[in-house]
Amino acid sequence: MRPTPILMLAGSLVWAISGVAVARALMGLTGAVAWTQLFAWLAFGVAFFSELLRPVADFRLSLAVQTLSAVGLVWAPQGGAFQAALLVVVAGQLPAVFSFPTCFGWIAVQTGLAFAPRFWTEGFMSAAPAAMGYSAFQLFAVGAAGLAESERRARLELARAKGRLEAMQERLAETTREAERLRIARELHDTLGHHLTALGLDLEVARHLATGAAAEPVQRARQLVSSLMASVRDTVTELREDSCSDLAAGLRALERPGAPPLIVAETDAGMGLVPQDVSLALLRVAQEIVTNTVKHARAATLRLTLRAGEHGWTLEGRDDGAGAGRVCPGHGLSGMRERIQGLGGTLTIDTSPGGGFAVTAFVPRTARR
Repeated sequence: MRPTPILMLAGSLVWAISGVAVARALMGLTGAVAWTQLFAWLAFGVAFFSELLRPVADFRLSLAVQTLSAVGLVWAPQGGAFQAALLVVVAGQLPAVFSFPTCFGWIAVQTGLAFAPRFWTEGFMSAAPAAMGYSAFQLFAVGAAGLAESERRARLELARAKGRLEAMQERLAETTREAERLRIARELHDTLGHHLTALGLDLEVARHLATGAAAEPVQRARQLVSSLMASVRDTVTELREDSCSDLAAGLRALERPGAPPLIVAETDAGMGLVPQDVSLALLRVAQEIVTNTVKHARAATLRLTLRAGEHGWTLEGRDDGAGAGRVCPGHGLSGMRERIQGLGGTLTIDTSPGGGFAVTAFVPRTARR
């Protein structure tokens, strides 16, 4: 969950303006004090823009660096209003990762640290108005950023609900088609198959009773009925066993070309239909990958790739998010692995800090039914 582009732009302007103030202050400073102030200003920029260019592994660490840098600039001998404004920039980023109570606590701590020297040197009555004023600015930034974050999360939830609804509609259509195939198979077996069997028995009796010129037509009719019965059996078997669905269409329904993260589905051109149980398992895995990416990955893009090989089907979901140093499987990952292993397949996870997160599921064509 990254700060909004408007916040990043505003923060960049505040940082740049504070840089001008820092440059003016450095003209009257020398030695370690000057270099320390310059280092604090640069450290704030590096931590802040690391979120703009690419999400760092831990956003909280970035915020801590920004807070300490801003406090250091306020402590500087010629620190002023522009340096203290960096505290407001930090406050505007807090709702992206913290609850409101934690945000308020963070504001209290960083404001207290920043203005502690002024309370010590100038006294409470002199320093309190400035501290309270900047606290109010920070609270306003938290409220505005929190509102934007709530709206963003609502849009993401709406997009996820839309994707689930479309997937459920596709699944309902597949279930309807499957039920119709099974109904036709039962009708063919129970009605046409029954009558053809009875007709074959009657023709078998007629073949033994027929003599002369009638024997040959009865024999041909008996053979024709046997051929028809074999065709009916093959058709019924095909209708019952070839329960397939369009998995590629189901994956495309999960695509989100607008809201971040961008979700792109790629499938083989000649993918065709996939067995119903395999299709359902891989579609559920894809939905769980999408949910985990939106909630945890802080990624810009998620790419779902489906391939059909000689030995089975492979689904890979790979994002460009923050990744993780180690994986602690929760209910989602455990459920995905159990679903795939139930079909005789495998599920692997590949991730590293800053290297994104990838989940690969493979189901063999000899999947256990």
